[in-house]
Amino acid sequence: MQKEVIFSIIMPTYGDEKTISASIESVIQQTEKSWELIISDDASPDNTESVVKTYLKNDSRIKYIKSRKNEDQLNAILKSEKLIRGKYVFILHSDDMFANDEVLEKAKQKLGVNATPPDTIVSDLELINEKSKLIGKQKVKVPTNKDQASSLTLLWLGRNPYIDFAFWQKDVFLTTVTDNYLKWNTPFWLDFNSKKNLKINKVDFPFIKYRVHEENYKNNNLGKFCVLNGELRTAINLMKNYKIPFYCFQYYIFRLFNKLNLQYHPVFLKASTSPKSQYKIIKFIIEKTYPDKNSFPIFFKEYLSFLKYQSQKHTKKTLDLTEYTFKENLLGKDVRHFSRNLFDEKLNCGFEKIIQTLNSGFDVIICKNKDDSEKIENFIKLMNIHNVNLTIKINKKEKQ
Repeated sequence: MQKEVIFSIIMPTYGDEKTISASIESVIQQTEKSWELIISDDASPDNTESVVKTYLKNDSRIKYIKSRKNEDQLNAILKSEKLIRGKYVFILHSDDMFANDEVLEKAKQKLGVNATPPDTIVSDLELINEKSKLIGKQKVKVPTNKDQASSLTLLWLGRNPYIDFAFWQKDVFLTTVTDNYLKWNTPFWLDFNSKKNLKINKVDFPFIKYRVHEENYKNNNLGKFCVLNGELRTAINLMKNYKIPFYCFQYYIFRLFNKLNLQYHPVFLKASTSPKSQYKIIKFIIEKTYPDKNSFPIFFKEYLSFLKYQSQKHTKKTLDLTEYTFKENLLGKDVRHFSRNLFDEKLNCGFEKIIQTLNSGFDVIICKNKDDSEKIENFIKLMNIHNVNLTIKINKKEKQ
């Protein structure tokens, strides 16, 4: 009979042979011993596997899976889910460490102490540099009022003003966190598919030592594109239910308040943002990421042309995709794969046709069958054109 596991710790890793030992050791040294560590290797090209295997020999609580090809960390985390046995789940990246030996013990007390325990707990971060030296702390805010938190996220260009480092109840992790954060790369606490608000408590002890790298993921073109993709999806989903008057003006006021360490509550309406305003806001968000026009990816030029087309009165156009077969089902988690193929011009012919037609615009997509329809629906959500007047139809002749 298997012993009950309290904590499932998921550790996605890619090319972290120099830091993963410290991360694993920080788990092994915990005073709370009822844990499992699931290491999901996203096809590391270095000696990460060899380092991990030295621990597998000595501790049966450590499990290791390795992908055949690099698919990015969200897919690596998702592959770990089938192995989860614990009551609570935590994601510990292989370049970070638990802050001290008592993190799990204290977390267990906070998660199970109440008759109605919180869905998740969060904490402030301790910051370390590449040499593991403590360089500061990061205060973490908690989204207490859903409307205020959502409007603030929208005003902050779709960026998450809160945190993704948390202990979750297992059922919350496998539903809300998976559907929002892991599959679609949006903040875990923003559940766009449910009206239920997560109960989030902040605790008074740090969970991790978070490593700050000089070469940030967002500093390269591919990383920048991937991060922006999730931020745009967050902003677009929020614009279905929120409208921020004088968006650009309020954004600069918010930035000023931030510099002065003052709190700013956006003025907002609980109403959908008009297509015309959406176009202006999305354009503003993209230009904040790509201020240099020379570095502006051509995809976003075509994307903005499509949104501008949608925001104006026009005669409806149809895009016929019945001659194409769609083999891949791409979600937000696959943005790295999508962007690589986009830049290398290796996209599936049907998906490529959609992108090539963005500039001229379309309102109706016709495809062969239900399976293609579902894949196209996910693809347009990946491309962030799901919140416009766009219809997908199945060819009746093909259906028969």
